[in-house]
Amino acid sequence: MAFWQGVAASGLVVVLAYICTPLKNKYVDYRNGRRIKRYENKMRILTWEKEHLAEVKRSNAALARAVYSDIFFILFFMNIGLGLIIVSPIIISVVPVLEPVTKFLLPLSVPVWGVTILVAFDNIRKFSNLKNYSKAIKNIERKMSDVEEKLNKIDKND
Repeated sequence: MAFWQGVAASGLVVVLAYICTPLKNKYVDYRNGRRIKRYENKMRILTWEKEHLAEVKRSNAALARAVYSDIFFILFFMNIGLGLIIVSPIIISVVPVLEPVTKFLLPLSVPVWGVTILVAFDNIRKFSNLKNYSKAIKNIERKMSDVEEKLNKIDKND
């Protein structure tokens, strides 16, 4: 009796392994496909960033256009952030019924200011990349080689 229970348990393990192996292989293929897609997107972004940096370095008009649009973006968001802070007490004093609305909108000025600061830091990064152009290009190329190396590792595993 114990012998046949052992045989049945071993047979069950073999059947489960036979069923689960293709599922595991499909999962690994899916995961590797997602990783390859993610690394290819990173590679595309880095390539675009490198080309864009070279283009901006060559063309003062492109740099002026990028900075000009970012300045208006920053000013727009600063106006919204300041408007929420400045207008809220005025609205509360004039129309007390709108106090809950202003209490809801006032905390929204924090993310608006956060976006403004992020755009400002992005512009600072753009200018520092242009000042240290060769260093920035080397950094981008190093990142690209790291991504290529990771892609090659995944391809070898397949």
